[in-house]
Amino acid sequence: MTRKATVTKKESNGNKQAVSSEEEDDEEVEDLPQQKKNSLNKKNQRSSVSAEVYGDFNKKGDFKARVIPKSDEQKKRIKERLSKSFMFQALDEKESEIVINAMEEKKFK
Repeated sequence: MTRKATVTKKESNGNKQAVSSEEEDDEEVEDLPQQKKNSLNKKNQRSSVSAEVYGDFNKKGDFKARVIPKSDEQKKRIKERLSKSFMFQALDEKESEIVINAMEEKKFK
């Protein structure tokens, strides 16, 4: 047994054209996804909000960089090593000096 179905196709020039086709009952027909239901659920979803809290327990203050005393030789070694790292190549002289002063030397066996 066959049945006739009419399908509307959109052509490349934007015009719509009705096309009829014959289908056999044996063919499986897949349901179209329910887009309306999914879009309604997204409208009702709550978006997340995040903020940093400032108060008595978390006061915003001026930044004071940590300074660890080093010899000139240690500073030179650190500067050479940082110049090879992509993370520190974009630092200017002042920023580089802050980073170098804050570093602490650790020796591993």
